[in-house]
Amino acid sequence: LEMNQACDLADFGRIRSSESELRSMWELPGHDLAQDSWLVCAPDGRIAALGFIGHLAPISRLFANLRVHPDYAGLGLYDYLYERILERARVFISDADEGVRVSLMVWCPEKGAELREAVERAGLKHVRTNWIMRIDMDQPPPEPVWPEGLELRTFTPELTRAVYEADNEAFRDHWGHTAFPFDVWELFFVKRDGFDPSLWFLAFDGDEIAGFSLCSLDQGEAWVGELGVRRPWRKKGLGLAFLHHSFGEFYRRGERVVILNVDSENLTGATRLYTRAGMHQVEQSDIYELEMRPGVELSTETLAV
Repeated sequence: LEMNQACDLADFGRIRSSESELRSMWELPGHDLAQDSWLVCAPDGRIAALGFIGHLAPISRLFANLRVHPDYAGLGLYDYLYERILERARVFISDADEGVRVSLMVWCPEKGAELREAVERAGLKHVRTNWIMRIDMDQPPPEPVWPEGLELRTFTPELTRAVYEADNEAFRDHWGHTAFPFDVWELFFVKRDGFDPSLWFLAFDGDEIAGFSLCSLDQGEAWVGELGVRRPWRKKGLGLAFLHHSFGEFYRRGERVVILNVDSENLTGATRLYTRAGMHQVEQSDIYELEMRPGVELSTETLAV
């Protein structure tokens, strides 16, 4: 965790990694710590670098994380870790369903020049860019205007499965989406340390969830973690209402800065909505991909009709 946080400060100027997040990655179903995670240790015992490879079922997109402590930059550790990850990735191909395309994804922070050079050297191609967008509030945000007929509720445990299904459905229109198995979704969203159900906002149309804003306070930062509107309720102003409501709740709690993560080329036009709500881009991370085996792509690539 200390090594991850040192990398955070070098890459982002602030700490983003938490112990809960780290443990959740290691506890992914099917993750084998002995084969899927690596540490590089310096002679004095300090952790100089770490590598990780993971996947969801069914196997199609493998995701890797490579981090090198800034004190050990320039030693070729990214290349070393990538070779270990690539060896393990080749093993996973045989576990993928026949005919399915398998690719390896690596996220590279904007300031991660050494990592970027390493993955480009290895033949990975830039395929997407994610943004962190932010709003700075010096006064309360506008009151939300909710579409007629919708009722706002906060999360309760008996709604866990319904929120999971609504989340998966709404994000089927998100580039790169593959459905999270329920146990994985629950691990990252509900069972994590610091989960605050009072920051999960749900819009109901009768008994159906029309949309949601799943917010959190992580590492002292106010996040709109997941904001989604299911197709039948889009283009009615629900997304903007959720943003104003979420901003307002954070404002009431004394938070003046709110951030979120978004695909810069979001298929549903989310970046335009966030800009309209007063947010602006402050960071970016680039996604690099290596095709391991050609075949049918299981993740979302375009907005299906």
